[in-house]
Amino acid sequence: MVKNILVIADLGAAGNLVKNLLWLSPDVDWPLVKDRYTSVLNQYSPGTKFSEWLEKEAKFRLWKYHYGIDLSYDLNYDEFVKSFKQKNLPAVFLNHSAFYQQEQLTKFLNNFTVLYVRPTTDFGFEWQIRSYCEKKNVEDLHNFSFDIDIEENKKKYIADHGLDQYYRFNLNNMRHMLRSRQEKMNLLVKNTIPLEDLLFASAKRIADYLPVAVDTDILNHTVQAWRNLHWPLDSTLDWKYSYDRNS
Repeated sequence: MVKNILVIADLGAAGNLVKNLLWLSPDVDWPLVKDRYTSVLNQYSPGTKFSEWLEKEAKFRLWKYHYGIDLSYDLNYDEFVKSFKQKNLPAVFLNHSAFYQQEQLTKFLNNFTVLYVRPTTDFGFEWQIRSYCEKKNVEDLHNFSFDIDIEENKKKYIADHGLDQYYRFNLNNMRHMLRSRQEKMNLLVKNTIPLEDLLFASAKRIADYLPVAVDTDILNHTVQAWRNLHWPLDSTLDWKYSYDRNS
């Protein structure tokens, strides 16, 4: 029997897509009332803006209501055991905090099927960065630059270098942080899904990464709809904050 599934992905690395692809399988629990295929595909309707997509995705996040616990931003295995509402089929969870909860992650690795979505090339890494920035906006990124006196140091940097240079500085610090987290996670999780295959590979190849069966035609339709929401792949580096332009 397949264990409960935990998808781990860092900012912009398509973890939501993998979670949604798993939800297309009749072999896992589906936490919504509406048809799973129609509901998932609606996430990627043509013309959907990134801000609209975030609103749609938020409506999907019913883990707390349906399972008694949400693992998105906190891995706590003891709390999971205490709170989890067991279903007849395995549940699919998504997590973004495992990078700094490695002791807890080890407990989940022993009791869950854990999948780690990550880029394996510089191109894939830059796609991930741009993907997150397109959704979040560079101007609204979290602070990746200062550990203390954040607002004071931010104002000083902007005064010395200008607002645009601060955005570039903060974004490059985000790059360094994500690289470091990826290196650590690569040593912990064996089951990985290359982001590049989500971008380029066939549905059959993507299906091979999943621990449950998903109809190939449905998977292909969903992946193509997701891909169509993004910019053409050959223009991935053609944006204002491309690392190649600011290294």
